[in-house]
Amino acid sequence: DAQAQGRHIGRYVLLRRLGSGAMGDVYAAYDPELDRNVALKLLRARRHTKAAASEGQQRLLREARAMAQLRAANVVAVHDAGVHDDQVYVAMELVEGRTLKDWLAVEPRGWREIMAVFILAGRGLAAAHAKDLVHRDFKPENVMVGADGRAQVMDFGLARTTVAGAGEAGERDDEGDHAETESGSSSLRLTRAGAIVGTPAYMAPEQWSGQMADARSDQFSYCVALWEALYGQRPFAGDNAAAIAFSVTAGTLREPRSPRRVPSWMRTILARGLEVSPERRWPSMLALLDAFEHAQLRRRRRKWLLGLACGAALLGGLASARTWDRQRRVSACEAEAATIGEVWNPEVAASLGARFVEVNGQSRAGLAETTVVKLRPWFDRWIEAWQRARTHSCLGATVEKTIAPALA
Repeated sequence: DAQAQGRHIGRYVLLRRLGSGAMGDVYAAYDPELDRNVALKLLRARRHTKAAASEGQQRLLREARAMAQLRAANVVAVHDAGVHDDQVYVAMELVEGRTLKDWLAVEPRGWREIMAVFILAGRGLAAAHAKDLVHRDFKPENVMVGADGRAQVMDFGLARTTVAGAGEAGERDDEGDHAETESGSSSLRLTRAGAIVGTPAYMAPEQWSGQMADARSDQFSYCVALWEALYGQRPFAGDNAAAIAFSVTAGTLREPRSPRRVPSWMRTILARGLEVSPERRWPSMLALLDAFEHAQLRRRRRKWLLGLACGAALLGGLASARTWDRQRRVSACEAEAATIGEVWNPEVAASLGARFVEVNGQSRAGLAETTVVKLRPWFDRWIEAWQRARTHSCLGATVEKTIAPALA
């Protein structure tokens, strides 16, 4: 907005508003000392006493500075934090892109494309957990997808501390009765007196009871978000906070309904991450991501083996076809060579003897028969040689391809 443009927050100069939510306002800002643009979040504190406000500010600063120690490819980097006019600000990496929520909404996505982005976001959570940092409010709105497709998680640890002065041991808010809604029930943040703080649609059962959220709570929220992205609806029914709380704490999963062909192993893996008891979930985000990777490897291996089997069957079929075709051609050549039998056979030999007798008369019948007896072996050998030669030339032309068909 025009009033914010050019305003100084600490050493930063506000350029334009990027967005606004329950936690505060986000601006694109310029850092003149390091000559770079940043995203500057001005966090809202709602305590009424100066002591409580100061306590809340210090808590926010501690967590922001802890986040500044984390450098991971899939986490939006925190550069700096401070207080300006009693308002905490956090300077973060400026990501050119859109939130995961908007990325999912802008066009239809296949399950593999969705998985690729969520695995990157999961790595961001795992990197933070390795540094003992917990998000506490993971949801699609808290993930940025850059123009290069890289997913980065943001707002680690700030969800709980947006309520200034929240106790260290739990996550309950003791400020005045109110609730805030950003854009419907999916973004509703509970901040009523004595109530838990978070986004109901993605909160783990232990968060509903006001217990301290840990890495397993982030895992639960992550699985809710991924289920929603894959199946088009959240795993737990409910149009309001009370209904959602009932479904979540009862562990009642909806049956997935999706036009996408999501593999069945996906539901099995996600269902474990959505267990009511944290102890029954995956041991860590890395274990969950490994389960995805191994399932996809098994799927690719099965497809490879199926392809190999089909290929072997095809090759076997081709080999059988070639063998059958060769046998057919050989038989055809042998049959063609056998046609000489129509020219010379026992019947023809007998008729030849009769013709000799007829020509030479009965007085010389003995000589005629003797002549035929002597000639017949010669004719038989000649016929056999002709058959072999004819078979050889036929095979050379049609089977072995060693003789030109015109010469066969």
